Amino acid sequence: MPDNRWLQVWTAPILYIVLLVAGQDDRLVVKVALLLMHDDLQEAPDMYLRPVLRAAADAILDNYGIDMQFMFDFPMMTACANSSGSPAVSRTFIQVFEYYQQQADVVIGPYCTAKLPPSGIATSALNILQVTGGCHSVLDISSYTYLTRTGYAKMNQFGLIKYMLEKYRWKTLMVFYQKDSPDRLADYQAFAARDAEDTNFAGTYLAITSADLTTSKIGDVLTTVGQSARVVVLLMDNAIVRRIMIEAAKMGMVGGDYVYFAVDVLGAEITRNNATNGWRDEADTADNNDLAKKAYASLLVVSLRDRSQNPDYQKNIASIFVKAKDPSLYGGSGPYQLPYSAESFYNSLVFVADVVTRMDGQQKDINARNITQVTSNYYINGPDDWIITGGLCGDFAIDTHTGDVEESYQLYAMTDKGAGYFAGLLVSGGADSRLNVTTINPSFTWTSSDGSFPPNEPACDYTGDNSACAAEASGQIAGIVSSLLSLALVASLALAYRHWKRMNELEPGWVVPFSELKVTDPDVQLSKTAAAPDAKPSREAEQDGSQWNVPQDTSHECMLGDLPTLTSPSLGLCRKQSVTVRWMKKKRVQASAKMAQEVKALGKMANDHLAKLLAGCLDSGRILLIYENCSRGSLEESVNDVTSKFEWPLRFSYMQDIVRALHYIHSSPVRVHGRLSSACCFIDSRFTLKVSDVGLSSFLDLNLAEYWVTKRRVDFYYRQFWTAPELLKSQEALWDQVVICSQRQCDIYSFGIIMQEIILHAPPYSMYDDTFTDQRIYQKIVEEPVPGQPPFRPLLEETAAHEDIIKLCEKCWAQQPADRPTFNQVRVVMRDVIKNLGMGDKLNIMESLIAQMEEHTAYLQAVIEEKDMLIAAERQRSDFLLYSNLPSSVQTALSEGSSLAPVYLEVCSVLMVDCLNFLAVIAGSSASEGAAFLNFLHQHYAGMAMAFDCCIIESLSQRLTVASGLPARNGILHARELSRLALTILFTSHLLPIPYRPDEVLQLSLALHSGPSVFGLVGKRLPRFGLFGETINITKRLLGATKAGSIRLSAVTRSIIEAFGTFRVLESQEMFVKGKGRCKTFTLLGEGGNPQMMELEAAFRILNPQAHLHRQSQ
Repeated sequence: MPDNRWLQVWTAPILYIVLLVAGQDDRLVVKVALLLMHDDLQEAPDMYLRPVLRAAADAILDNYGIDMQFMFDFPMMTACANSSGSPAVSRTFIQVFEYYQQQADVVIGPYCTAKLPPSGIATSALNILQVTGGCHSVLDISSYTYLTRTGYAKMNQFGLIKYMLEKYRWKTLMVFYQKDSPDRLADYQAFAARDAEDTNFAGTYLAITSADLTTSKIGDVLTTVGQSARVVVLLMDNAIVRRIMIEAAKMGMVGGDYVYFAVDVLGAEITRNNATNGWRDEADTADNNDLAKKAYASLLVVSLRDRSQNPDYQKNIASIFVKAKDPSLYGGSGPYQLPYSAESFYNSLVFVADVVTRMDGQQKDINARNITQVTSNYYINGPDDWIITGGLCGDFAIDTHTGDVEESYQLYAMTDKGAGYFAGLLVSGGADSRLNVTTINPSFTWTSSDGSFPPNEPACDYTGDNSACAAEASGQIAGIVSSLLSLALVASLALAYRHWKRMNELEPGWVVPFSELKVTDPDVQLSKTAAAPDAKPSREAEQDGSQWNVPQDTSHECMLGDLPTLTSPSLGLCRKQSVTVRWMKKKRVQASAKMAQEVKALGKMANDHLAKLLAGCLDSGRILLIYENCSRGSLEESVNDVTSKFEWPLRFSYMQDIVRALHYIHSSPVRVHGRLSSACCFIDSRFTLKVSDVGLSSFLDLNLAEYWVTKRRVDFYYRQFWTAPELLKSQEALWDQVVICSQRQCDIYSFGIIMQEIILHAPPYSMYDDTFTDQRIYQKIVEEPVPGQPPFRPLLEETAAHEDIIKLCEKCWAQQPADRPTFNQVRVVMRDVIKNLGMGDKLNIMESLIAQMEEHTAYLQAVIEEKDMLIAAERQRSDFLLYSNLPSSVQTALSEGSSLAPVYLEVCSVLMVDCLNFLAVIAGSSASEGAAFLNFLHQHYAGMAMAFDCCIIESLSQRLTVASGLPARNGILHARELSRLALTILFTSHLLPIPYRPDEVLQLSLALHSGPSVFGLVGKRLPRFGLFGETINITKRLLGATKAGSIRLSAVTRSIIEAFGTFRVLESQEMFVKGKGRCKTFTLLGEGGNPQMMELEAAFRILNPQAHLHRQSQ
């Protein structure tokens, strides 16, 4: 169908949706990237996926309020042809990464299995959920971390065949598969994988091609069947199945003595009950069609369960047709039928909506990381079956162990032999590992004469020899004898089983949850170092591919908060015990029998220079190996630490320890280390070097997706410096698999690079300048050297080490593996060099270490003294800041560790000052000008308060509260001191400059009252001095009734200051005070007999002649 037809069909509904959604501001938006093939063929999947996904998006918007916004389709390669290994596929890896950088929240697709690796690796690397309704041929999707499959998996389509084999005890079967059909070849691979997992039956496999379909060839094949089996599985197209079944009918191999199985998963070839059903061929003769119909009565066919009568299915498809306004696209009027791919991709979008609804409290924070986090948590912690509502056929389930949909299959048999029609016999549901089988046609009988299925073997053997039957009696006697012998074997078998189980299970407590660890994530340290403003730019920052850095998770940098802070990623605490940790690049590892065997085998390897493995952490995203404590960290850390000193005795000691460890490994069943680098060499408290990461492929070997994730890391190229060049070349030539080291010569090469680190006390290739980025060095290593020129390797000067040591390094990193020495030869060279240098005695090494320790101790002592001085100065500054607002007596009590209980005062005085024109003063100022003026004003108040026996209680923007008579009692002087302070503040208010408003004068009102109160400290982390009681409240009321330029006193304060006889007071208006009634108030005018105060007052009166009138009016 032309593309413009689709445009016409969908323009109106899409426009309607746009207009509808435009008014929904609270909808949740999920950006969905579609990986479609852009095939133009009528039968191609895309012809159905576009409208169906749109219909699913409409339903999700209506039911969940989630707006699925589709991103522009990614132009992947056309068609579903398998082009593995071609340059086009390699380029697609990079294209997919660029596409996902558009910040897609979810990826839907692709349909074809051959197109999964590029997108699956990209989503695994970028932490994006990927859901597909296709990719049926992928046997195991666990390699793709965030992939879920809502379409059937070939690995799970043989559950009903397995059920029949077990029910009727068929153990021997013949499997024919069509090797020139990619789809049928995938069927064979899936069936063979199931066969390998199940020891209850054994299959014999025979490949057939279309060119083999001669009568004689088919006859030979069926003759082989008759001599070895009664159960046949036909994994091939129906055209070939029909040819084989017709020939079987001619040879008398139908009629019930043989059982044939076929797979017609979509029900499109064999189980069609119409004029084009599978046994009929209009181009063939009538006799052959009759033979085919007779033969197909012995055929059992596995197909997906028929959905056409499902009410939810019909309801949803009818809705789709209404929105599409073109039912003819899907085969006319009902009962309606959609292609299976359209249904499965509809459910893909529904699955995404279900994930979003499970985001507790985070529904408005829709992004790829949150979506993958919810999915991973549910897969790990959720039930076995993840039930999703609202699918095209109603509810459906995802198996949380595999990430595959739990499809329902039917086993069909010919129930109407006259018409040759098939009907369902059995139906299965649930996950493949928890299969539920239901009989839906209990009246069905097999086509044999007695209606029963044949046994696994004929009664008289496959040959039909009567002598075999005659031997049956003797066989029974032999059976009795063998049963007695079997009793004797039961005990030994039980013991063997217990031994096997013990070897295939991890010890209790070996797996440690991450919550019981305190560790430092090296990726977090790496990202922090790169982000530091003064950090030297890394070589990786100059690379073109630096934009592919994988986002790092910083959620697990620190645990068990009260324990000491860790500074090295190789050190940690496990259950509060010091350990050495190794962070794995894998994000997900499951406990398995293989892992248990590796761990137990490593436990049996006893050598002083192998790190002892204690435990492992298998939490998703946090895979760690936990070794015995090596307190001095890794050799790599020591090499990169410029403050550490490597004396030659210590350097030789490290080299010898590595040689001893690798010699032991090469002589053990492990045979090869394969990952040797200075990062996996650890140094304990006695300066003994120990090698880790030995023989643990379950933790260390990466699958294809994980390898591509590591290629996005900043330090990828640097980490390849220890890898032998022949391995790097092999990996560069292969994009679809990961090369694993299996040669001992690779360990020799790695040891040579470590020797360079130890000799120069520097990282690998550090002698090259900054123009040699890590990527450039990597490329130089991989390149084939120019004939006659040495390969690219580290450069060692003649004076860097002993001549024989330098020669040994050069031999270890030779280009050809055969030219590298063995560790036996390395041991001999090392022993001779150490002996010639007079360092063969361990005492010399210890003396050198002791001297280094003494020097290091002196250095640490100097550092400690310097730190003590800095701490004392910092404490003095912090005490000043903390106690700056507290009275000196309170400061002394706090510094001595004493507590300050609340104190009741019979009488004290409180002064409040308010700036009435404060808002007008700062209205025209900038933020910095206003802040500077406030700082100046409060410093002015604090300086004047210190001149009198007063303390500041509270200092706000425009109000000041001051008290006297506390914490030290001063009799009745508190009223005098505050009165003098009030007069000083008022009389000097005109002298306070306002830089940005020079003509403005502060308009101050003041109120003073004396009475009982309680004072004390409030708060522990930031203590503040507080005053509480009725006295504060009365002072506030007095202040509220006071005009600018005056000081109002209460009657209590006036009576106290009368005793001094120097203050001039004028009676003012009475005011009502809650709880006190009407109270007299007074205005403080000044103080006689105080020349300084009188001088301030005179200056104030000259500039403010109206101030006296204000007082009189009060």
